[in-house]
Amino acid sequence: MAPYVNRIDAMNGDGVAVVRDIQTLIEKNGLPAKILAASFKNVQQAMDVMKLGIGAITLPVDVAAQMFSHPAIEPAVEQFDKDWSGAFGGKLSFES
Repeated sequence: MAPYVNRIDAMNGDGVAVVRDIQTLIEKNGLPAKILAASFKNVQQAMDVMKLGIGAITLPVDVAAQMFSHPAIEPAVEQFDKDWSGAFGGKLSFES
């Protein structure tokens, strides 16, 4: 199922609540279905849906970029690379 979160919001609905309700119905009834939430216009919509435990979402490039543009991310990645190199050298994860 692919609920379009922002489209639901644009029609004066609550896209995140709709996804939550669908997820609840799937779980309670043991339905063989999964949700692929779509149509996100901002990071908050995506984060709210991911907190529901949805298996997959689609993101436009600009929203994905916003998710990874926090000032703390680059230093964290650099520290991870440094720590990895210190522990494993140039090995890849599947080689360690």
